[in-house]
Amino acid sequence: MLQFEGLAEPVSAQVVRINPSASSGTRTVAAYLSVAPHPSLRQGLFATGRITLPGATSVVVPSSAVRLDLPEPSVLVLEGDRAVQRKVTLGATGEAQGLAVTEVLSGVKTGDWVLTAQAGAVRSGTLVQRPAASASSSR
Repeated sequence: MLQFEGLAEPVSAQVVRINPSASSGTRTVAAYLSVAPHPSLRQGLFATGRITLPGATSVVVPSSAVRLDLPEPSVLVLEGDRAVQRKVTLGATGEAQGLAVTEVLSGVKTGDWVLTAQAGAVRSGTLVQRPAASASSSR
């Protein structure tokens, strides 16, 4: 769906082609869309949109949990009462339920608790206490 400047309702579109290489100056990749006919559309309108891919099951973490300050990406995972740093292999980034998320291909499994940047500068091995509501909630 595309939201055009000046139009109240979104207009559907479909990706028909994606350039195989990025522009050297901007590192952007052009995508060509087929836009559904709409009586209010005219040349020169600015539009924003998101590309929705078919549903897939992946392990994702909040993007703020991914640490990129070391040579390899990592996340801090709660193991018992300690924060433990794990190297991860990253996949795609995107948005889920209004939150920026990053796909983790290896290093984290479903059900692992990860610390986000809001926890501050926590080192691997630090003793951590989960909030009472989170420790007993079902997931």
